[in-house]
Amino acid sequence: MTGAVDFVVLPVAVHALATPSPVQVVGADLDFSALPWSDGERDHNANVPNIGAFAMTRPFEQGQLMLGAGVHLHWTLPAALRRGAVQRTAFCTARGATSNRGPFLPAAPNRWLVRRIEGGVCRAAWIVESDFVAPADPERRAHEGPDALPVSYPQPFRRPGTAPYVHLGRAIALMERYEGSHPEDYLAGPDRRRAPLTCVGYGSPEFATLHGNCRGVFGHRDPDLPAVEAVYEVTGWHEAPGGRPAALDPLWQWHADWDRRLREGSVEPAGQADALAGETGLRARDADRASPQRIVCYGRVIVRASEPEDPPGPVGADVVGLGHSATEALSALVARDLGNTEADRDRIERVVAEAVR
Repeated sequence: MTGAVDFVVLPVAVHALATPSPVQVVGADLDFSALPWSDGERDHNANVPNIGAFAMTRPFEQGQLMLGAGVHLHWTLPAALRRGAVQRTAFCTARGATSNRGPFLPAAPNRWLVRRIEGGVCRAAWIVESDFVAPADPERRAHEGPDALPVSYPQPFRRPGTAPYVHLGRAIALMERYEGSHPEDYLAGPDRRRAPLTCVGYGSPEFATLHGNCRGVFGHRDPDLPAVEAVYEVTGWHEAPGGRPAALDPLWQWHADWDRRLREGSVEPAGQADALAGETGLRARDADRASPQRIVCYGRVIVRASEPEDPPGPVGADVVGLGHSATEALSALVARDLGNTEADRDRIERVVAEAVR
């Protein structure tokens, strides 16, 4: 790969929540900071069994994350970076942080430039380092609660006396970006003991979609609300700490593998576009141009100052169906309107079960 580098721009959907006061939302699926561990001098969470179930959020108890006042941004990774493979490919090379098995996934962008634009002028800008890791801070967690810290992330390969988790992600002002940063402070550092960041994070399909799981990783908080209107632009790319800027880019890796196959004579140059589309899901619109070699993600959202709203009207009671399975629960809801007897409910359940097969 020589000469100028072409980029492909993949769209990301950016969502915003503007709130003038703290608001409670759905929290993370897992809180690894709740697990017991010892630093050699003191036991932490000693009254909790060392069982994964105690790190999981219980059903109907997910409204535990308190978001501070301001504008909370969350962006969704492009489809091409949420597509995995059963076997390792040149594009899909990473696994979940706690898995030694597939599926394999492309590395997610780990650098995001977030800009707040008001009146056509950039008023603030941050770099979100999605794969930055900070050590556990049990003292701060005990005094301020887990919401005051970045999301917890498992650390399966750890040294004795260290926590089984780290805190993932940070946002810093653009001009302060490189102060105090070292290659070993990132997931894909020089020791390679931690897997690169992907859309599933530590192995959860909801990692990149639920804001509580990835706030500060694929999200950002601006503490200032716009006076009238603000445009938030989000631009993402891959960067390997302490190495080549493109070393983590799955498209760059794919081209390096394609060049190797060309030298070996196992592929023909004319087949590059079809191979790229088949193996990555990306196809260039202009067949005459060279295939892009780097990925850039981009999205934007407009946030307007809120206006006083009319008092909300009466809200009807929510109806919830319970059962031993989703089919039973759905049947209970349907039977509530269509049948009153137990025989009716049994008949409706059989019909629903047949319909959802």
